[in-house]
Amino acid sequence: MDQQACIRLATPADAAAIGALRVEAFEGSSDFRIANARFVEKLRWTDEDDVAEVIAAWRENEPVATMRLEVISDRHHLTEYAAGLMPPADHVEWPALALARVATHSSCSRTGLNSLIRYYALQAALASEARRLYSYVVLGAARTKLMASLGYQFVTRSDGDPDLASQRPWALAWLDLPGQGRQALVLLERQISATKQEYPWVGPKPRVPTPRGFG
Repeated sequence: MDQQACIRLATPADAAAIGALRVEAFEGSSDFRIANARFVEKLRWTDEDDVAEVIAAWRENEPVATMRLEVISDRHHLTEYAAGLMPPADHVEWPALALARVATHSSCSRTGLNSLIRYYALQAALASEARRLYSYVVLGAARTKLMASLGYQFVTRSDGDPDLASQRPWALAWLDLPGQGRQALVLLERQISATKQEYPWVGPKPRVPTPRGFG
């Protein structure tokens, strides 16, 4: 890319760079530590990335923030996504969507890039017919405060995550797209105006895959 700074979809050609950013961000996280060495391999580019939309912010041709928008096919799939944490019993609308593999370079923390990528992911989610957009987070982390202000709800796990140890509890979070999605998008847009100008979008926008059940 010629742009000094931009945001775009990552492709398999970016696999090594995206994987390296994820590993660096997870290993350097102040919210958790990797407790299972084998988990690191899950941070590399995998088949799950090939069928999802991986959004990344780039500076000088290197990714500095990334997030994956993926389809959750059913309740069992969501439980796997949340490392064994069961969703509420009334979550019965499938497929759903989820954000995963959220990573930001330490030099770009608290710059609004996470919110900017979340904005584009939410845009794509609202264009689908999914009922909910899920996340799996450490309660009290910086982005959970933003998520709460956007209308996310949380259910906390009573045990620890088997791969990512934290002093604070992990939680499954979700945004009700028909009820809160548009308002959340407006709130995000107000917060990211400067970052959006600094990191213009380049190329095709994210599109949610349409498995059986959407439409």
